[in-house]
This record gives sequence, C-alpha cells and structure tokens, in this order.
Amino acid sequence: MGVDRAYVSGLEIGTRNPTAVTLWHISLALQVPIAELLVEHGEPIDAPLPRKRASKKSSHEA
Repeated sequence: MGVDRAYVSGLEIGTRNPTAVTLWHISLALQVPIAELLVEHGEPIDAPLPRKRASKKSSHEA
C-alpha cells in the first residue's frame, strides 16, 4: 500500500484520518468496494475525543 505501519495503526484506532486516495488504496489491498470501508458494522467503538487546540496566551496574560 505504500504507507507506514504506524499510520495504518493510527487509522485502525481512530487517531488518524485517511485521505480519499488512502481509502482507495486500502480498498484495493483488501479487495472490497471503497463504500464498504465507510459503513459502520456492529457495535460502535469508543473513539478518542477530538483534541482541543492550545490557546495562545497574549503577552499581558503571563
């Protein structure tokens, strides 16, 4: 597929978001229609919460 194992691991655990091209490559490697990758099956998994951006402190807040 041409991607790092750590990247694939991040996709599996939900910490990375694949591009459309990456989804296409995965569907080819697994020999399944790309739509199959976008359908939820079974019980929902606990996805990590989105990270909040760190706020920038202004110079007078130090």
